[in-house]
Amino acid sequence: MTSRNYLRAGEVPTLYGENSRQSDYQLWNELISGEERDMSEGGIWKGRLASEIMKGICEDHALKSQVALNPRDAAASTGVMPSKAWGIAPNQRTDGKEAVLIVDIRASTTMREWHAPDKLPAKALRRYKAVAYAYGVEKVVVGVLVDGYSSQLFVVSLTSSERAEMKSKVDAFLRLVAEREEPDLDFDRDSREIRSGAAVQKIAASAGQVDALSVERVDLVKRLVPLKAQVGQHEARVTQIDTMFIAMAGTKEKLETPSHVVDIARDAKGAAKITVVKKGQSLF
Repeated sequence: MTSRNYLRAGEVPTLYGENSRQSDYQLWNELISGEERDMSEGGIWKGRLASEIMKGICEDHALKSQVALNPRDAAASTGVMPSKAWGIAPNQRTDGKEAVLIVDIRASTTMREWHAPDKLPAKALRRYKAVAYAYGVEKVVVGVLVDGYSSQLFVVSLTSSERAEMKSKVDAFLRLVAEREEPDLDFDRDSREIRSGAAVQKIAASAGQVDALSVERVDLVKRLVPLKAQVGQHEARVTQIDTMFIAMAGTKEKLETPSHVVDIARDAKGAAKITVVKKGQSLF
């Protein structure tokens, strides 16, 4: 299968360590495999509704849309496949500069870290900067349809130094893909791939390093044996105490003393969850 020779804008944050769900190696392996992920139902509907949402965003915020841009042309020239976008006329929000408009659909509950006009979570911010990089503009205007009935507008800028840094990172990563050379491994996030043999990269290993790691591992294993036994004993006692609380409460939902409150909550299946609160502070 042919390797994918471009990054999606949403994958660029991985190169900056801003994607907690994906390492460089995992992204590299995805490009090497050439497999395309199936689009989610939400993504499919977002694509279907994009043009109409764009018109509504422009109407709500007095923007003048221009031609629809071709993401594949942008990917061919930059190595980054951006979101579908439209050119918009220069305006006050874009400091009189050319910009592109992209649209998104989000629930307000997912936007606690989003504060118009330019405060966004790091991963989302980098993604939109990647859109600016791909389309060759300094400003990206992000129109978000929130909860299906209101809209917010965000403006993301890409400086010349950020553009140069992104080009360096993207070009270097795509070069690794083209040459089928694995990127550096993350021993935490790539543990599954390393253990399964999917990752074949070998790291330098001197006799001193192997000995030092061996000594450390033996010591840790020895320390863990009594700790595991203690954990099992403590967990058993907590379960026993919870059972006693449930028996004491009977049909009541809480036990209360001058210093503690014991809440007993039951789920749909009747299973009880105990929460102990010391008055003035939560224990667990």
